[in-house]
Amino acid sequence: MKTSVIIGSRGQDGTLLGRLLSDKGHRLIGYHRTGREGWPESGSFDLVSELEQLFKKERVDEVFYLAAFHHASGDRLQQPAELIERSYAVNTLLFASVLDLVRLYSPRTRVFYAGSSHMYGPVKSLTPLKESAPYQPITPYALSKVAATQVARYYRQQHDVFATVGVLFNHESYLRSPRFLTRKVIDHALLLAEGRPAGELQVARPEAMVDWGYAPEYMEAVYRLMEIDSAGEFNIGSGQAHTVEEFVRLVFLKLGLEYDRHVEVTGALNSESYVYIADTSKIEEATGWSYSRTLEQLVDVLIETIAGNGSSVDRLSSYWS
Repeated sequence: MKTSVIIGSRGQDGTLLGRLLSDKGHRLIGYHRTGREGWPESGSFDLVSELEQLFKKERVDEVFYLAAFHHASGDRLQQPAELIERSYAVNTLLFASVLDLVRLYSPRTRVFYAGSSHMYGPVKSLTPLKESAPYQPITPYALSKVAATQVARYYRQQHDVFATVGVLFNHESYLRSPRFLTRKVIDHALLLAEGRPAGELQVARPEAMVDWGYAPEYMEAVYRLMEIDSAGEFNIGSGQAHTVEEFVRLVFLKLGLEYDRHVEVTGALNSESYVYIADTSKIEEATGWSYSRTLEQLVDVLIETIAGNGSSVDRLSSYWS
């Protein structure tokens, strides 16, 4: 039985990956912001010290670093220096400490890091992005993710640590926070469909194009990357781009709502927006994984699971060791 550690166990990806690995027979150890899953929380929790003791006492086969600090546009505005400091602390420096613990105490442990399509920066072309595309980060979040990817390369090339980076494009599930667009749209549409007051749905850039996929299937890709012989950087995406308007119209159509009646465009039409579309040929060749779900199929499963309060996916409360 493999022992797998998930850092960032309570987010969307940590929850879904934990379920997948549990189904595959892995023993799971999960860490969140304030402690270890299934253990009493402590105000003095120190992940690095906890992992050092774990690596010294037990064999750990895999570590999945999914923890992230991400400041969304709707969050309280913070000073740039504060955003950079917090982003690097979680997304880069803590990850570097984890890699060094592996180097020192558990050199056979494989490590996965969750990168982001935002690392590619202000892309305006509809040409799918290969892993060889240059990184051009323009946010503290993207800057810190690029730095972590370079740290992974350093430990891989200089210290022979198996450190692989999955460059994750937009991936959705019912576990998404309501502040994310897909969840916000479906929550609003469900209220309208139930006849409850919700007002108009405000959409800033309906023409913006997004590479959307279904998060549980992306976690299968993450799992497969840890089963192959070579580490590296791999795009994980759908390879398809759809506009925000397409997504919203599909949701409203499925729920019997009129788009033009309930949607207010608040941003300037044809305003500048960036496009991130994944070229997934590298991961397909390396692992056999490919994404085939259509946008309509994605909308169907999101409406079903969000309307059902996510009852089709459990929260893993009994899976952690």
